[in-house]
Amino acid sequence: MSQSSSLPRRRGLQVAVLLAAAALVLTACGHRLGPEEIQRANAGTGAVTGTAGGSAGADGVLDAGSGGADDGVVAAGDPGAPAGDTGGATSGSTRDAGGGGGGAAAPGGGGGSGGTPSGSGENSATGGTKAGACEGFANQTGITGSTIRLANVSDISGPIPGLFQATQDATRAYVAYFNANSDICGRKLELDTLDSRSDTAADQAAYQRACSSAFAAVGSMSAFDSGGAKVAQNCKLPDVRSSTTSRERNACTTCLGAQTVNPEVVSLAALKWFQRKDRASTQKSAWIHIRAGSVPDIQAGRQKAAERIGFKTLYSTGIDLTEFNYAPFVQQMKSRGVEYVDFVGSWQQAVRLAQAMKQQSYSPKVVHYLQPMYTQDLIDNASGAVENVYLSVNHPTYTDTSAKEMQLYLAWLQQVKPGARPTTYGVYAWSAARLFVETSIKLGGKLNRDTLNAELKKVRNWTANDLHAGQNPGTKRTGECTSMIQVKGGKFTRVAPAKGYLCEGLLDVKL
Repeated sequence: MSQSSSLPRRRGLQVAVLLAAAALVLTACGHRLGPEEIQRANAGTGAVTGTAGGSAGADGVLDAGSGGADDGVVAAGDPGAPAGDTGGATSGSTRDAGGGGGGAAAPGGGGGSGGTPSGSGENSATGGTKAGACEGFANQTGITGSTIRLANVSDISGPIPGLFQATQDATRAYVAYFNANSDICGRKLELDTLDSRSDTAADQAAYQRACSSAFAAVGSMSAFDSGGAKVAQNCKLPDVRSSTTSRERNACTTCLGAQTVNPEVVSLAALKWFQRKDRASTQKSAWIHIRAGSVPDIQAGRQKAAERIGFKTLYSTGIDLTEFNYAPFVQQMKSRGVEYVDFVGSWQQAVRLAQAMKQQSYSPKVVHYLQPMYTQDLIDNASGAVENVYLSVNHPTYTDTSAKEMQLYLAWLQQVKPGARPTTYGVYAWSAARLFVETSIKLGGKLNRDTLNAELKKVRNWTANDLHAGQNPGTKRTGECTSMIQVKGGKFTRVAPAKGYLCEGLLDVKL
């Protein structure tokens, strides 16, 4: 085979592996990857490089990497629509300063145009935080007399276009909400959206830019987030992320996630709930995971914790990314009499497993998936094979109208990107933006990178005003609580608890 003819196949394999890895490495979260993306990856055509530069859309928003005036940065007041074709640019950005311009957010305290709500009390833009005195507030990197400049570094271009667009959309949504209703010592927020391109080098380059131009990074998310970890720490950049995905990022002293995940600190809530519900099935358990990224560590930690509290394992295995035939794994569980199946992966692999089980008429008493698979795509693509499956999810459903903060997120998301679907990544990016705002308001005139980092390390049981279960950004220990939902009649139905969350403690394990 000639070198030229082998390149397309090699590139196709790389894309397929990256597609699966990026979907799986963030198993504590929940990104939506459309079937067409999977099809392109499997066909070896999933890499989209974009054009050599962006263009201004109908709304006047420049695409990242457009090479336009001000290095692709849009002037304050533009509507804040997300960047489109990034053209592979790392440094392209869209800058929002909220306020007017195209209806991203109405000026003043009355909420956005079209009746977008403004919360009150804890759900207000400031969270009801007691503001520190503004005396002594000093301009510094990223802060002028009128603005506080933030950066969001997320995977937008690359082999999976728009992988974490939801985190940038959610961060933009909170910036719009905040600017429409408040300020920090007379300063509005301004957001640069930078592209880490699913690449460690691009993540590093983006954080080098953020260090020199932004006061802090907020709501960021990358499948390969190790690149910018040392950069952020060395410049003391507060990096309040949606979540972290690598050991390097967790080790960064100025980086933390609104959602805290540590494979060696396991929440027992779902495990103990299943013990109470059907203890007999937990004595015949199987632990299945996809071999990608942090997934093996996460499932290994969960299996160890389960066994320490009384589960008995009959079968445990990983499945390669390139494996499409799940029948042998199902046959192993069936022949060994497994009655509890615990699976960690993406919804695509979950569908494959469920369909293989259905084809072999194998119906264990319990099938449990983690939060990444809480997406309508799971139901839409499984052809009924996921009926009765359980999922543990640590935030309210998107249809829960009693969850005021969730409804704020949904409403303002539609303001900055009409038609956008919410995701767990977006939930925690909104949470990260609120955490930054409330902490900064509290500091007032004492606000600088050092004081902000120190204050963030004190944060415990952070819920973003009940947007999600309690998380521990300051300690970086896994959140304790969850809720249980089940697929019933082709729909997601909450089954436990009726309100609030199941909280059963944490267990430290060694991997």
